[in-house]
Amino acid sequence: LLRLLQSLECVPRVWFASQEVLVTEFVDGRQWHGYSLQQPGLRRRLARLIERLQGITLTASMPRFSYRVHCENYLQQLEDTFPDGAAIVALAATLDEGDWQPVICHHDLVPENIVETERGLVLLDWEYAGWVHPALDGVRLYGRDFPHPDTEKVYELQQAMDRLWQAVQNQLINTV
Repeated sequence: LLRLLQSLECVPRVWFASQEVLVTEFVDGRQWHGYSLQQPGLRRRLARLIERLQGITLTASMPRFSYRVHCENYLQQLEDTFPDGAAIVALAATLDEGDWQPVICHHDLVPENIVETERGLVLLDWEYAGWVHPALDGVRLYGRDFPHPDTEKVYELQQAMDRLWQAVQNQLINTV
């Protein structure tokens, strides 16, 4: 996916990539912070970049992201039963079954992954990117204020996935 996006210059330049290794340029610039999203001009620039990304049509076949499988994978990594695990999987399945067209999505678009550079905004940390729901990046940045018919479902699922991710991270920390 990073190779596909190289011409947009909003991703790190790829120097080497294999199944096991990815080497990219060091991106020199100013990393965004939470308050950066409060500035209307920066929000507009980021919104335009997301629109550009989502406007790309993939020529190769890439499977649509399955939120149900994603949540089940997190749950399988946990040693203890996760509260509301079944409800989270059901919510994910509902979103998966929805009538939406997948788009390229960063899937971890937090201010820390946005760098202001001489060539413009560069987005870091693409390992979760995929062909996913069109509201996901917008909801990650703007929460329930993002204007999309599925915002509430995406917001609830995103909050649940964040709790699952945090539980997996906590478990890893406690086993080391």
